[in-house]
Amino acid sequence: MRFLCRELKSIGHDVHTCYLGTLSDPEFPSHPLDLKTRARGMWPRQALIHGPWKRRIASLLRRLSPDVVFAQQTVLFSTIEACSEVSVPVVSFLHNIDPFCLGSFWNGKPWKCRYKCIGCQDAGPRIAQFPFFRKEVARAKRALPHAEAIVANSPFTQRTLREIWGLESTILTPGVEFPSQRLSLMEDGAVLYFSPVDYKGVDTAISVAELMEGQRFIFVGDAKPSVQRKLRELRNVRYHAWTEDLSELWRSTKLLMMPSIIPEGYGMVCVEAMSRGIPCAVSGIGALPETIGDGGDAVPDYHSAQVWAATIRKYDVLQYLRAKSSNAIVRAQQERSCHDLSDLLVVMDRAVAGKTSSCSQAAR
Repeated sequence: MRFLCRELKSIGHDVHTCYLGTLSDPEFPSHPLDLKTRARGMWPRQALIHGPWKRRIASLLRRLSPDVVFAQQTVLFSTIEACSEVSVPVVSFLHNIDPFCLGSFWNGKPWKCRYKCIGCQDAGPRIAQFPFFRKEVARAKRALPHAEAIVANSPFTQRTLREIWGLESTILTPGVEFPSQRLSLMEDGAVLYFSPVDYKGVDTAISVAELMEGQRFIFVGDAKPSVQRKLRELRNVRYHAWTEDLSELWRSTKLLMMPSIIPEGYGMVCVEAMSRGIPCAVSGIGALPETIGDGGDAVPDYHSAQVWAATIRKYDVLQYLRAKSSNAIVRAQQERSCHDLSDLLVVMDRAVAGKTSSCSQAAR
């Protein structure tokens, strides 16, 4: 979204940002909301911030009188409600399929259901959040049709929205800043893995590292203390907390690994890797296979550490590594061409025109 805001600013739009946090935005006029909650879990947190966020947005709308609002992520549906009440057009960005399932289809594929989550394997470890989810999914189903436009980040997200809730959307893939030059891949480079948490397949990633003692791995991101202890016990694993500068890590990498166990809405980090000539090995679910195309390998049996290890070993062959690296560059360029700002500008104009027309008819 920051990339998109920069693009809009560069062509003359006045962009303000509003978000959960305490720090001001160095690039844009900002309106942070310091809202702290002790709630654990995505759905309890989302339910508890709904009221305070909606009141804050309503106050901003009255003060700023924006022509259009972009809404996304945790506060998406609260923002749509606030905008609808004061007739401000809102464009909704759907980055993932979380709203459709308590556990984001944990260990499964998107499918229609009646949201009776008790006993459903797709609820995963989030089953304790069920009461909060029921309220939020009801709010989501009421709010989303009231958005003037919906923007999906991938064909997969678009299909899921259409098949489950019957809503249409426009595709705009996330914008990625490409590096100035391609990396020189090393045959003995490391396998890079981001976000060592459950739904990103951390248990599978650790098992793969244990199987492949001769292969170097780099794990990056915030991990639970128990996971950090496991990683420190593995001699072939380097662990890094989140860092702003990934340049050194990219230079040390020959392959990006994404063993996600939920269907991802898009593979943005895959495009970042492929733009550097780094191929990707991804779970064969969600948007990841369509994101990487020929720029890597999709793993159908993505719960099997043995299958992952066999896939990674393909990249020990220099000829295979170089071929996939070349494919990755081409694939990244193809994804880049799908980020067409002109498409979004059309959506914005239609949203504003549609809201203006409806307001005029209501006035008559």
